[in-house]
Amino acid sequence: MTVATNLDELNANNWVVSGWFNPDENNHGVSYPVWLSMDDSSTNGFFFDSTGRYGESDGPLFYMDTPPASGTWHWLAIVKYSGGLRFYLNGAFLNEISAQQRANFCSTLAIGGFAGTYAAGSTERTFSGLVDEVRLQYIPDDEITQWTGTSIAVPDAPYSKPQTVGEWGKFNKSELAMKSELTAALTGKVNQSELAAYQKKSEAFSGQYSDLAGKPSTFPPAAHTHTIANVTDLQATVNKAHEHANKAALDKISETGGKLAYGGTAVGGVSSWTELADKPSTFPPAAHSHTIANVTDLQTMLNSKAASAHGHAVADVTGLQSLLDGKAAVGHTHAAADVAGLATTLAGKVSSVNGLTPDDSGALVLPQATSGAAGLMAAADKLKLDTFTNYTEKSGTENSGYIRFPGGLIMQFGSKEVLTPEAFVSGSIVFPRSFVDKPLSVTASVEIDSLTNAPFAISLYAPNTISVVFSGPIVGLPDTLEKIVLHWMAIGIENKPPTNPSSGV
Repeated sequence: MTVATNLDELNANNWVVSGWFNPDENNHGVSYPVWLSMDDSSTNGFFFDSTGRYGESDGPLFYMDTPPASGTWHWLAIVKYSGGLRFYLNGAFLNEISAQQRANFCSTLAIGGFAGTYAAGSTERTFSGLVDEVRLQYIPDDEITQWTGTSIAVPDAPYSKPQTVGEWGKFNKSELAMKSELTAALTGKVNQSELAAYQKKSEAFSGQYSDLAGKPSTFPPAAHTHTIANVTDLQATVNKAHEHANKAALDKISETGGKLAYGGTAVGGVSSWTELADKPSTFPPAAHSHTIANVTDLQTMLNSKAASAHGHAVADVTGLQSLLDGKAAVGHTHAAADVAGLATTLAGKVSSVNGLTPDDSGALVLPQATSGAAGLMAAADKLKLDTFTNYTEKSGTENSGYIRFPGGLIMQFGSKEVLTPEAFVSGSIVFPRSFVDKPLSVTASVEIDSLTNAPFAISLYAPNTISVVFSGPIVGLPDTLEKIVLHWMAIGIENKPPTNPSSGV
């Protein structure tokens, strides 16, 4: 059977319609056995059926991967709030229809069947099974967030309203005793006479200053002073304030004649200029100078010294001429025969290298490699090879790198863990090096847990010189999803490659 009811206020409130459903395995040939629905020929609403299909009958439809099991109780909740409709099964959030898609509802709510056309006794789309504890509750605005999270609490007991103070209709007043009925005969209970010994805390004190006991005559007390004698032991405490273990030694320190004394004897230095010995007549002495005659023996010492600028003849230096005669001139030559073993050593040297003959000094100069000829590499050629660069880096869950080829061509690559809703993956990356224009080629694949290079239809959004967004559906998604990794590669012309790669990447 189908139960239908008219609810005219569903468009103007936050509400939750929920209930327990236990579908039969045999749905008596019905294609879509509906649990709950709200729909008519003019205004569309929502529905949820045993096949796992739910949503708006003429709008967004959703399908569960696995339909709800038959022979098992399931708790369904559909929440309407300012943002739209949210569907929950056994407390878990399934999906949402936005407020823009879901503007109005019809007034017919059908339980166990399809509203509108099929609500009047028709078995088409009728639910087969057990239904229990279906309710509709309006939710205040300040409580609706408790019903719109990623999960909501599943009730484990029949619906009931918590008892509040003053709801006497919830009590059997015949079971309550009046205060006047409490007597000593009620063992373990409060005696009526004992109740008289108690009073409210608010009644224990009048709150008047005049009722306080032990208070000063004026409050606060008037300003006043005390002598030392009025304070117990104060004088004794003051007397002991400067006592020390070495008091006997300190007591011997005194002053005698304006000087520090110990035991009556002056100690320390002088205390006036007149007491200083060996002092100059004036202090500091006046600026002055001295002649050579004023310094004893100074002239004699100067006479024994040579002038700072002077010279010597060779004959003046003992043995110098003999030493010079044994030396060779600074500029001179030697024949090969004059150098012991030189001719033999030269005979053992090569006369040519790869057809190149050493010069007269024995040096062999190799030419630069040009036009395919053998030789040393030119600096310009070496700089070109230096532009062939390999660079990688890792930051968190993202890896990236590139290989730079001579001439400006660069291949960039990397991987990144991405978040994905169900069977749709998307992710954005930033190229390590910018391209001069759009990349020549961009490819990507996804790695889903242990499923490497899963089928992935690629959509590229706004590929530019520095970044690209990948998006697309995937197939073969595992039941338990732990990680999705996006692998990508882009080839193009680098924007302003370095002229001296050794200075940085």
